[in-house]
Amino acid sequence: MLEGSNLDAIIQYLTEVIEETPYLDDIDIIDTDGIIVASSGEQNERGEHVLTQRPSLESVFSAVTSARQGEVFVSHVLDLDKGPGLAFLTPITDESNLVVVRIMLVEVNLDIVASIVALTANAMKGDRDEYLAAGMTDYLSKPVDRDALLDVLTKVARARR
Repeated sequence: MLEGSNLDAIIQYLTEVIEETPYLDDIDIIDTDGIIVASSGEQNERGEHVLTQRPSLESVFSAVTSARQGEVFVSHVLDLDKGPGLAFLTPITDESNLVVVRIMLVEVNLDIVASIVALTANAMKGDRDEYLAAGMTDYLSKPVDRDALLDVLTKVARARR
């Protein structure tokens, strides 16, 4: 649906998702040139360039334009409409899953989300600090150690009480 040409249906769908999901601040569908083609936000950003709206996303946006279906890129903490948050960008590909045709940008409000744990194959020295600085609650690397996972889940559960 998100790669389709019926923009009114896409906007309606995005708006319904936002209304049903309180921790989401906004969802935008962006073409590969950076132009917002559909937006769920109350202020219609359609036709504007994503980097005009969010200049700090330049490197993340550049990376996602040549990504594969299923990859997700996360920004550093941003000042969103409803408070601090993170932007998650992921490619929308054509039927071959090889060509990026659009990009979905999802803004998550951190004032509502209690915890985000990064789970990644990146296990280089300094990665943990980078993910924590980007706003993650904790960090685990793959392959996941069962005891480490239980420790993180216990910490997250205690923090929510």
